[in-house]
Amino acid sequence: MSSRRPTLPEPIGRTNAPYHLPEPGWWLILCDVHIPTHDKPTLRAAVSEAKKKKVKGVLLNGDTLDFCEISRFDPSPQEPRFQQELTAGIQFLSWLRHELKSAVIVWKDGNHDVRIQKYLITKAPALFGLGALSMPSLLQFDNFGVEYVID
Repeated sequence: MSSRRPTLPEPIGRTNAPYHLPEPGWWLILCDVHIPTHDKPTLRAAVSEAKKKKVKGVLLNGDTLDFCEISRFDPSPQEPRFQQELTAGIQFLSWLRHELKSAVIVWKDGNHDVRIQKYLITKAPALFGLGALSMPSLLQFDNFGVEYVID
């Protein structure tokens, strides 16, 4: 066994500019929520605790939605339709804003969230880049004061 101390590998490819949280203090970080197949009791508990801590912000750190219907995988007929997922996503953001009125809300896409972009690139390239089909527009970020972080 080597006596050398293990190190992290060097990154390959692109590097992202660091994102600096706009408010110091407690933050709620939610990952892999997968609306609309989320766990309601878990989300309620997390937000309840966030309220007790008087969080400064919420970081929705990827895969907040699932977008199963536009996945590269074959969806089952029981999976929610794309419009149902958008409606549930808007309802979630409305609820989150209501519960944490003064918190900063930051959205970062995960691989499930970017399925809309990949779908448009492969199935409807003429529509790719259309503002009305962007995540902030589809989920009405402006209505809920959600800041969108792009990788």
